[in-house]
Amino acid sequence: MIDHHRESIPKSVYILGVGIFCLATSEFMIAGLLPNIAPDLGTTIPGASLLITAFAVGMIIGAPLMAIATLGMPRRTVLITVSLVFSALHVTVYLTDDFTIIAISRVLSAFACGAFWAVGAVLAVRLSPPSMTGRSSPSWQLD
Repeated sequence: MIDHHRESIPKSVYILGVGIFCLATSEFMIAGLLPNIAPDLGTTIPGASLLITAFAVGMIIGAPLMAIATLGMPRRTVLITVSLVFSALHVTVYLTDDFTIIAISRVLSAFACGAFWAVGAVLAVRLSPPSMTGRSSPSWQLD
């Protein structure tokens, strides 16, 4: 028998989860593409791997800065804006073969990813019923 009174995670939390998954995939996906990217950029695989470092630096610096910078802004506006910025930066990467532009785009897209993560994680917990906050938090990725 189905318990209709059971609390559940709101659909918006799943949407936030998909957003975080998509943005985080960009962070790690490049590692598997390095052998293909390096020749296109006229560099070695270790040279191209600096693009991974660029994203990591952007996350380390950008996540806390963006969390503070967006404190007073409406959460929905922040999430939509940083998603659009993130997407535009990836289109920029797609359209160029200039290593410097790609590296700068990676740093800036990490700022956007950090902002989405910071706002999205807090919002997911706030949107969930108290008994479901552990399931709604993306902290499971830290294990």
